[in-house]
Amino acid sequence: MKCILLLMAVSLLLIFTYQPATKAEEKKIVKKSAKIQGANVPDHEVRYEDNLSPEWKINWDLARKLYREKKYREALVQYELLLSQKESVDEARWEYATLLIRQERWQQAGEQIEKLMVNEPDNMEYRFAMAEVNTNTGKIDPAVELYKQLYILNFETPGIIRALEGLIKALEVKGDQREVLFYLEKLIALKPDKTELQIKLARLSLESDQPEKARIVLEKLEQSMPDNLSVLQLQASLQEKLGDRDAEAAYRQKLLSINPDDMEAHTMLQHYYMDKENWAMSLKHVEVLLKKTPTDAGILETAADLNIKMDRMDRALEYYDYLLALNPNNKTILQKKKDAQKTLAEDLVVLVEHNGSQQLWQDLVQVTSDRSGVYREIASLLRKKNNIDELIEVLTLICLEDPFDDEILAELTALLKEKGRDDELQVLLVQLHTMKQKQ
Repeated sequence: MKCILLLMAVSLLLIFTYQPATKAEEKKIVKKSAKIQGANVPDHEVRYEDNLSPEWKINWDLARKLYREKKYREALVQYELLLSQKESVDEARWEYATLLIRQERWQQAGEQIEKLMVNEPDNMEYRFAMAEVNTNTGKIDPAVELYKQLYILNFETPGIIRALEGLIKALEVKGDQREVLFYLEKLIALKPDKTELQIKLARLSLESDQPEKARIVLEKLEQSMPDNLSVLQLQASLQEKLGDRDAEAAYRQKLLSINPDDMEAHTMLQHYYMDKENWAMSLKHVEVLLKKTPTDAGILETAADLNIKMDRMDRALEYYDYLLALNPNNKTILQKKKDAQKTLAEDLVVLVEHNGSQQLWQDLVQVTSDRSGVYREIASLLRKKNNIDELIEVLTLICLEDPFDDEILAELTALLKEKGRDDELQVLLVQLHTMKQKQ
């Protein structure tokens, strides 16, 4: 009888040992608190009190191992297998949820956290995680409301900083700058040494049309960080908003001394010096801008106009040629080019009258690529003055430059015959014929 009772007791013990895990079994796991910020996958195996481990425990250990090896996708698969076998292990579900957050799989993470909050609706970590998920899934109003609750609940704990940071992020997504500023100042009071927060406060103050608040913050920042690019850029923007062009220009110059490639600074200073009628300084900044955007028609035209103001018709013609290469039919630029050619011709016609055209023609190679265009304008001036001999010289050079210009050749032929210079005409016609044959 005693033997029979002993055998029955052993059988019951074995049955109990190999049963699938139950609620009571979960209590045998030595659990850590879920209240850990961020991805919450411990660096140790699941501790189980019995000698024999159920299958779900093996999956859990493997999930943790894969996580530690940074094989996150494989770890997620093991967590999913675990939870399909054992839905009621909240610690594993929390680890799974935080891993989903790490992978930015927000929708799935939210589904897991909702299940966790059924059992522990007041769990602080779950609420923080849900607020973050809401922010990243576009549920901004619930996120803001939850972060505000967490802010109040953590008012006298270190968690207040986390609540404020999350709340500010959610409010920024919502676009509520007034509230962002309100809570940002509270965060700065708790983290006074974080200069990036003060820079953000200055920027948002400017964007919210509160320049006085921005000025106070920036003055303090500039004292401690005189060469900080963000601070200097905000100071320049502040002066622009205040309408102090001289102060803005000073900050833009300082920015360029630190970062010569600051195109925003070059653009501002180009306009600033143009307004001051300092053409040379304005052109200096225009030329830098052109190195960055050499085909910008607006900047090319500005460069040409500035050279006109500086009486550099030769350089202006170069820029007009660049513009016409981009848009050959631009009537405005064609007229500007013609005006520049005329002005240059007026300066050079005296040299033609006194020193002859041949030397000037050679010298113009150093001045402009459009010798023929300038000479056509010189020819127009010589016609008006009735300086026939000089006109013949100029027309001859134009014909040799462009042997297919029949209109110029007809005018030159008539003038040479009128002057009785038939021999010169015959030599010229032979030259032009030869040139045409080669082309």
